[in-house]
Amino acid sequence: MSPDGVVYLVSGYLLALDPNGSLMWETKERQSLGGAPAIGEDGTIYVNSHDPDFYAYSPDGTLKWSYHTGDCCPVDLPSSPAIGTDGTVYAGQTVLGVGMVLAFTPDGSVTWQASHGGELTALSIGGDGTVYFGSGSHNPASVYALNPDGTLKWQYDDPGGGYVRISLAIGRGHRVYAGSLTGFFALGP
Repeated sequence: MSPDGVVYLVSGYLLALDPNGSLMWETKERQSLGGAPAIGEDGTIYVNSHDPDFYAYSPDGTLKWSYHTGDCCPVDLPSSPAIGTDGTVYAGQTVLGVGMVLAFTPDGSVTWQASHGGELTALSIGGDGTVYFGSGSHNPASVYALNPDGTLKWQYDDPGGGYVRISLAIGRGHRVYAGSLTGFFALGP
């Protein structure tokens, strides 16, 4: 939800509902959008897709920019994007079982990309800019932490195996909470 109460939903396309629940607009030209949208401080709506593309829309529903991530194949799993405190936009996509994280400036320039694990969960950003995500398609289940420049900070492989399928939660002191098919665990101080 944006500060003015507008709710943005993704259901194949992006739509906006006013605070009373009435439809304001929808982007019918994009039928493969997926994951939950993220909203920037300027109101830009960032959304992933099942196509190898990532999109940024203005609050009125017009396309600001898009980024084509490759011609290989459709995206298996478009994870929900996240926005860092410095305005960096992070998106994750899984293609052919390999997860890729991309970092964008608000105007759509790619600052880095990194491949890690299998199917990615939604991305979570710590107060220090660390990018956290889980991997849901290989055994053992893994949780990753990337530095703000995209380099690997740490990786935790759950000895119980299973898959990390849900978004990670970040608590006080940078403690990361994750759930896998084998249980729930907490990482960090």
